Amino acid sequence: MRKKSKYKPKQVFVNPVAYAVEGAKLLAEEHPSYVTELKIKNHAAMLALTRGEATKRDMDCLIQMYNIMDAFRVLGIGGIEQEIHTTGQSISSIARRNKFLATGPEITAINTLMDYHDELIEHITVRQLEMAVKEIQRTLKAGKAEVLGAKK
Repeated sequence: MRKKSKYKPKQVFVNPVAYAVEGAKLLAEEHPSYVTELKIKNHAAMLALTRGEATKRDMDCLIQMYNIMDAFRVLGIGGIEQEIHTTGQSISSIARRNKFLATGPEITAINTLMDYHDELIEHITVRQLEMAVKEIQRTLKAGKAEVLGAKK
């Protein structure tokens, strides 16, 4: 009879010193094009939402921004728990509607979190972003992720 648990080998680093050095560098300095592209996508999604033209792709972009900020909160980076909670409620209520339309307070909440996101992305390291992505994956795998827009 075979073992039920899957064997997962550890990641093998060809150059662990270079990996550690890159992880300690600021994301904005190490990958400036990634940071710029991320900001453009987020702001384009926000613009579409404010115009009443948001699509599922735009909402997915805003939800991803929310998820990364929530992961930073769990990791103790940022310290903006109330804004994250308010934005989660706003995105959830927008996603529940038949058409992605937002009210003034919802736009303000999402915009505030986006401003924090833009500022935080400029000051985090590559390693901190990797840890946040792993936290999101761990939350999804454990089934603890809150489904934004789920109808009650």
